[in-house]
Amino acid sequence: MAEQAREYVRQNLSRTTILMDEKLFSALVTIGCYHFENGNSDFPRWSSAMMGETGLNLTNAHLCAIFVGMRDRAFRRATEITRILNKSERGELSGLINEFMAIRSPVTVPPPSENQPSSVGAAKEPSTQIELKSLRPKTPLDKLLDELNSYIGLERVKADVAELVNSIKVDKLRLAQNLAVPDRSLHLVFYGNPGTGKTTIARLLAKIYRELGVVSEGHLVATDRAGLVASYVGQTAPKVEAVVESALGGVLFIDEAYSLVPADAKWDFGHEAIQQLLLMMENHRDDLVVIVAGYQDEMTRFLESNPGLAGRFNKKLFFDDYTPEQLIHIFDRLCRLNDYVIEPAASQKLRQLFQFAYSRRDKSFSNARLARNYFESTISRLAQRVVDCDPRRQTLMTIIEQDIPDVPAVADC
Repeated sequence: MAEQAREYVRQNLSRTTILMDEKLFSALVTIGCYHFENGNSDFPRWSSAMMGETGLNLTNAHLCAIFVGMRDRAFRRATEITRILNKSERGELSGLINEFMAIRSPVTVPPPSENQPSSVGAAKEPSTQIELKSLRPKTPLDKLLDELNSYIGLERVKADVAELVNSIKVDKLRLAQNLAVPDRSLHLVFYGNPGTGKTTIARLLAKIYRELGVVSEGHLVATDRAGLVASYVGQTAPKVEAVVESALGGVLFIDEAYSLVPADAKWDFGHEAIQQLLLMMENHRDDLVVIVAGYQDEMTRFLESNPGLAGRFNKKLFFDDYTPEQLIHIFDRLCRLNDYVIEPAASQKLRQLFQFAYSRRDKSFSNARLARNYFESTISRLAQRVVDCDPRRQTLMTIIEQDIPDVPAVADC
């Protein structure tokens, strides 16, 4: 198994620019497990073995992601095994797995060598997506702000980001004149329903923060409760530490952060995750920004669950639901990107569809995802209509009224 993984890595992974997809990441996890099982159980020795084995310039973020992936794979295998074991044997098995995957000394990530290039990638483990460092030229700040302003809707977010950028600029000007600068927390809370662009804005903000000198790399690590909270005593803090280490120099984005403190649980490992997160935020305050996101009421409860949270997350951005008109613009953009045109009668029916959904929206209203779902349903209906017709270019491109879903079919949206 390990040899097959080695061959796959050799054939598919460049030694200068590391672009990880799920298969490559899985192969590296397999190689990592091999070295772990053969005596390299502490992180520095294991890291050296991995770089020696692959001959790659693996960054700290790569190594942390692979190490967390190994741990998660071990526990997934344990879960599969427990399905066929008697209950009396499960405790013993869990103990063995815990012992096998335990970090025997505190995780310390060796600093990168001076000639180690940063890398591009999207290494993934089940609940944490790591957008690794980039070899591409940095994007100028004005172009990043132009990109922000090109997004449909999000007017309050655009204004808040502009205000934040100006404040940071003025702080830098004051520093240049040896003037005092107030201590400012740049960690953020994103309030909003699904599909309002929170992850997209977090990714863009990571780049903006890099251009302003707030962080050194500008990459984004997106995670959630499953990526931070373990199922066993003593495993949550190391898991949080590995994820945070992978985000150093960039932005850690925690979606549905309120799930770290379930409303119906007096004690939960999520509290341990929060304590470790706050500790690492303080220890790395000069090169880490954390963004937490979720529904407003639930996020208010989350911020009140620990005294350390409210002080660090005092800046809130509100992501409003898209209006029917904005949803139509999103649908039209999807049409242009995919070489479709929509007839006026179809556009009018689509408007009624979005108005119907918007008027009945609640906090599960999926916003841009709703527009994408309607688009995918529409082109599927178009395909069924034209599959046996003369395949002329215009016929294949044109969305007519009957291609748009009927309002009763989406009454539960």
